[in-house]
Order: sequence, then C-alpha cells, then structure tokens
Amino acid sequence: EDLDHDQTAKVFGRLAWHDFTLEVIASDRRKQVPTASFYTVFDDPRFEVNDLWGYADLKFEHAFASDTTVMARLSYDHYGYKATYPTDYAEPGDPPFIVLNKDDNFGDWLTVEGQLTQRIADRHTVIVGVDYRDNFRQSELNYDEDPYEVWTDEEGRSWNAGFYAQGDVALRTNLVVSAGGRYDYYDSFGATLNPRAGIIYSPWNPTTFKVLYGEAFRAPNRYE
Repeated sequence: EDLDHDQTAKVFGRLAWHDFTLEVIASDRRKQVPTASFYTVFDDPRFEVNDLWGYADLKFEHAFASDTTVMARLSYDHYGYKATYPTDYAEPGDPPFIVLNKDDNFGDWLTVEGQLTQRIADRHTVIVGVDYRDNFRQSELNYDEDPYEVWTDEEGRSWNAGFYAQGDVALRTNLVVSAGGRYDYYDSFGATLNPRAGIIYSPWNPTTFKVLYGEAFRAPNRYE
C-alpha cells in the first residue's frame, strides 16, 4: 500500500576536440521495493535500494590515409549499491522483532583498450584489439543496524585481460564471410577462448540473409 516509489537523477556530458572525446555520466536511483523480496517484512515502506553509478571515458580515434584506424581509450567506473531490508527475526508465535538489515557495496575499476582496424583493397576488414580491466576496489558490507551485527565485510581486487581479432572478407560484392575470436584471462577463473563466425548474403536490395555462430563467456562476479 503506497509503495513502489522510484526517483532517478542523471547528468551526462560529452566534449570532443579533434581526435579526442571525453564522456562523463553520473546517475542516482532510489527505488522503494513493494514485493517484500529477500524474506523481508511485507508492506514495510522502509525497504529501499539505492543505485549509484558514474564513469569518465577518454577516447582517442584517428583514421590514417592508409585505410588504417587506431582507437585507444581509458575509462574509470564507479558503482555503489545501498539497501535497507526490514527483516523480522522473531521465532514463530513470538511478537514481531523487526531489524533493519543493510547492504553497503561499492566497486571501482579502470579499463584500458586499444584497437586497430585495417581496410584491405576497399573490400576486406581486419580488426585486432586488446583490453585490460583492473577492479581495484570490490567492497561488500552487510550488517544489522540495531542490534548491530556484521554478516559480511570483505574487500577484494581482481583483474582480467583480453585479446580479440576479426576478419571480414568480401568474396563478392554481396557476400561477406566473417570470422574471429576472443581470448580472455581472469585472475579469479583462468583462461577462456570464444570464437565467432558468420556468412552475410545480400541477393537484392534491401534483403539480407545471415548465418551466425558465436560463443560468449562471463566469469562469476565477486558476489557469486
């Protein structure tokens, strides 16, 4: 009753100068949860979650006369998750004993990426790239407010690096074969290799047929 409040504020900015582009965003969302998830007390207006997110991204991209395009980017991201869970700790048959359980989790990471795109004979394209991500802050805190008791209090750090390559070969003006793959290494999981391939055929305008195959992988995050 009178739940499901939602409030969001966002700020976005973009600045471009020659081959450089800078983007900055900040977002704050507060959401009152009406579903009593996580075994919380039903119809309690204090159940609220707060998502904080922001990033700054600086990109350099230049196209050379030799049909070569170079891109490099550096970005910083921040994410925060705060929540209040009204939880009834009373034993069955006892009067309610409602405690406010709190989540206070944060993450900060840096990403570096470089990419080279080469056009060959105005028909074929080769793309190679590398990226690296350093999750230099991974903070998890969960506690009861009163009486105070900490359930989770962990600080961590992780990183992953990747290399990818793809080639698009135009066998005919209306037939393109694409193949590539991505290799990633996660310090928490290990290595993974994921291929992708495709055939794109355009017999007449504007009709296109595609046959695509791909694999993908996501390593478990810290909470998982």
